Amino acid sequence: MKKENGYLKALQEKADYFQLQYEAAIAEISILIGDDDGTKRVKRESIIVKNIIAEHYSINAQLLANKTRRQEVMAARQMYCLLMYERRHTLAGIAKTINRTHATIINSKNRMIGFIEVEEASRKDYIYLSEKIKNALAL
Repeated sequence: MKKENGYLKALQEKADYFQLQYEAAIAEISILIGDDDGTKRVKRESIIVKNIIAEHYSINAQLLANKTRRQEVMAARQMYCLLMYERRHTLAGIAKTINRTHATIINSKNRMIGFIEVEEASRKDYIYLSEKIKNALAL
């Protein structure tokens, strides 16, 4: 039974990996076809990061740009702001990807930094997501 669970888990991880690669490829194609205003890297990375974070928090990636204040969506949005900022995106660029202002991005990333310092679960999420995003964007 344990072998089956391990095999199924490995299969699910591979499926998730290929799904992310597929979505990244689609995003890249749409960016290359679309406008060229210097935001291609932000758009491509934001799509990948949104999908990874949404999958981790078990929400729809489109909810990150909605006005909802549900706790799980807020935590995911704050994590998104912090991780995108750490990838050296501008506040305005991040804000544009989730329909917010630069001030909201500052507040969100600072709140998440506070949570990471205090909560073990947030710290583990941050470490896991940072690694997963780094690996996904390295390909």
